[in-house]
Amino acid sequence: MRTKLVVLVAIIFGGCYHLHADSPLTSTYMSESYEDVPIVILAFQAEGKLTDELMDYIVDPENLIDIRIAIINALSWSHEGIENAEIFLAYLEGIEMFTDYDDFTSNAPWDLLICMAYLDALDDYFNVRSAMSLARKARSKNSNSYTVSIICALIEAQIAMHSGMHNWCEAYNLTDQVRNNLSLKQDMREGAVNNIFEYMDVYESYCE
Repeated sequence: MRTKLVVLVAIIFGGCYHLHADSPLTSTYMSESYEDVPIVILAFQAEGKLTDELMDYIVDPENLIDIRIAIINALSWSHEGIENAEIFLAYLEGIEMFTDYDDFTSNAPWDLLICMAYLDALDDYFNVRSAMSLARKARSKNSNSYTVSIICALIEAQIAMHSGMHNWCEAYNLTDQVRNNLSLKQDMREGAVNNIFEYMDVYESYCE
């Protein structure tokens, strides 16, 4: 409810201001639904920067993808001087999983691709085309995961909202299509999904 109020007030009093203050990437707080998970609590306490402990968890394929995404969400966005995507890439190179970014983009599994995409998008949410490319690669490798599809859709919605046309209806539709795709494996908590659409549903009115 708080997000809807912020956006609606911004629309009424600030015109297009809410495009800067609120967006699909900066106003979807799915990590709040994982506050019972110790590693997510550590992410909240990390002051926006990936730690080795967090990255150890993210790279482990045995760990649930929604919790790994919740860790990244808990770090939040645009911390001055912190580039978590670069930190993560350096970590992957350091443990000799990949030699460089090109090796990563060519050979990374879907779970690491979507995590890197989300990190990259939150590092600079006004410039997410490289993040979108990574997210789409992840989705092509795992088209069944709700978590992968919704993160990819949020990044695509970010571009739609910040394009020259400010296509808010398209931003809504991108995420709504994921919500309505019943063939996807529901691998994200219901509360996290609700948090996403508490914000995104504000934009349904632009489709009328």
